[in-house]
Amino acid sequence: ANRSKFAREPMYNVCGPACWEPSCLFYQRVFEVMARSSNRPDDEFESAAHLRGLERLDFYLDLARRREARGDSNGSIECLKRGIDESSLQGRLNYSLQLFGHLRRYYLEDARFGDLKREILWFYKWIAAAVIQYAEIPLATVEAFMDQMEAFYVSEGAPLRPVWKIRCVAAMYTGRPEAEEEWFARWEGLERTDADDCEACEWGFRAERFVAQKRDSEA
Repeated sequence: ANRSKFAREPMYNVCGPACWEPSCLFYQRVFEVMARSSNRPDDEFESAAHLRGLERLDFYLDLARRREARGDSNGSIECLKRGIDESSLQGRLNYSLQLFGHLRRYYLEDARFGDLKREILWFYKWIAAAVIQYAEIPLATVEAFMDQMEAFYVSEGAPLRPVWKIRCVAAMYTGRPEAEEEWFARWEGLERTDADDCEACEWGFRAERFVAQKRDSEA
């Protein structure tokens, strides 16, 4: 029941389209996209400026495939990034998963794209935050996705604090207080790194837990 409340707001309380703190990666990406649009016109993107909703997402997927087919890997990656941003804003988890899967493959299979690491780690957080909020997704599937995310973070030597937070929120949304407390303690016990959400989002997360536990004065 708790998860269904946020079913159409996959970025709730996680740094992403709903967060405009200056330290957030999404905030930075907005200006990167603006800079690209003004400094490097792309006729293929311009031709789709009128598209909205699913048509725009289908366009990004199709263009990414066409660019890859003609050997333009960088152009394909740009499509995938834009598509992930757009699908997150629209709350279209199925598209986010498809686009992210392609982007992740580039990173894992081609050493030329090692600079994608930070964005892959961040996109994992965005998409995991969406996965845990859809009541239609079985808990076993949610757990499997979080396991995959954790395994990737471990393999990349990335701090696990963001994973503990996602696991804590998942336990909170699925009514498992003991697991929630365990993951919260792990998350709270580690120092912040640049892999974490901004401080404002983290305090919002703490407040959300207090409200859910009816600790209104502390919230």
